[in-house]
Amino acid sequence: MNTNAPAASEVVWHQADHTVYSGIRDGQFAGYITTAEARYSLHGQYGQHLGDYRTLDEAQDAIEHSRLQHHRTRRRRGPSRHRPWGTPAGH
Repeated sequence: MNTNAPAASEVVWHQADHTVYSGIRDGQFAGYITTAEARYSLHGQYGQHLGDYRTLDEAQDAIEHSRLQHHRTRRRRGPSRHRPWGTPAGH
């Protein structure tokens, strides 16, 4: 057993450029971090800005927290309650 292998859902980070780190989780792009002016800007898998951090470690930890928060707040939705424009309520 290889004890150095990452856990199944752990993000593995690679330095893509001098100021860019790319994260991969389960073979999928998880997000990226850019560095500028002593801050680390974290972006999610769709490029959304997730925050600025003082250290690289803080930014890397935050992507896992962001993923866990997303899973906790996701809810199953029931049937749509949307009515087409002009349709009276109850129809």
